[in-house]
Amino acid sequence: MEDKRALAWNLHAFEDPDLAVPEARPVWAAGAHPWVVRATAQWSSADGDALDIERLGSLATLVRSPEADRLLLSDGCRSIRLDLRGSRIGRAPVRLSYELAGIEALERPLLVLRRLRALAISGRFLCSLHPRVGRAHRLVQLLRTHDALQAGASQADIAQVLVRKDLERSRWRIHSPSIRSQAQRLVAAARHMDKGGFWRLLE
Repeated sequence: MEDKRALAWNLHAFEDPDLAVPEARPVWAAGAHPWVVRATAQWSSADGDALDIERLGSLATLVRSPEADRLLLSDGCRSIRLDLRGSRIGRAPVRLSYELAGIEALERPLLVLRRLRALAISGRFLCSLHPRVGRAHRLVQLLRTHDALQAGASQADIAQVLVRKDLERSRWRIHSPSIRSQAQRLVAAARHMDKGGFWRLLE
């Protein structure tokens, strides 16, 4: 069920913070996540063109709320998010009618629907429809830097762990200016992310 406390964080439910990234399944609210498609679901057990979440197994995470079923289909790296009104999602397949409007705003929902169609037909996420994020390594570094700062790490610690493992710590700011600059940029970007910049990750 939806946790009202989580809505303050633009989530429909909290995830266990001890879960590793591939195992966590955060169900983001549409207000913060521009990739959510709204649809109306209708039970249709005899319809071969219906969505059967039982068939998708562990890929499906469902959070129920009075307004809609919040459905996340994810393998931990790629995801599809739907807000479903109408018939409640359960063991029976559902036929979906999608809510689309406008012209400029069609690009993202149409891509989400192409991804959904491919997943429903093949049972897997197609790499061609989920391109690798070009800055993924950098984003992971920023998250690790943020966690390190929260744990009390110094810039030298961050430089040695995330930038250059064989860093000579003695007078490193003088002898390794490029490493110092990289560590400073990581710290500055992580602090910016901590002040709200992290919402851009959902784009």
